[in-house]
Amino acid sequence: MKTSFTRETVKLLRKEINKTLAPLSKKLGIEFDLGTIRFTPYEMRVKLTGTANKKEVASKKKEEDANNFKVFGRYSGLDPSDLGKTFTFNGNQFKVVGWNTKARKNAVKLQRLPDGKGFKCSVAQLKRFLNK
Repeated sequence: MKTSFTRETVKLLRKEINKTLAPLSKKLGIEFDLGTIRFTPYEMRVKLTGTANKKEVASKKKEEDANNFKVFGRYSGLDPSDLGKTFTFNGNQFKVVGWNTKARKNAVKLQRLPDGKGFKCSVAQLKRFLNK
């Protein structure tokens, strides 16, 4: 059988791969995420990521981000007590939740309170939002 990769073929493959991984995920307690599939008519590539204890990893990451804010925020003129503060911007309420040590410009991590969606901003923006 001669097959080439088309959009429909790739969609079908994604569905089949996810179906095949589901029992393995349940058995091992690993959550699998199939990334973007890039393809030509002759080949396809996909990144498969497996995460063990996803809830635990997310919890530790949040704790690490909060601790980073307390440490690195000080160097930028922020107070550790600014962590957890809320402010309103464009009619939405945001909460300061952490610090991204890998970010150069927008290191402050925010969370929009109604839905929990993550955002980022610069130190200067946060100071304006908090009236500092």
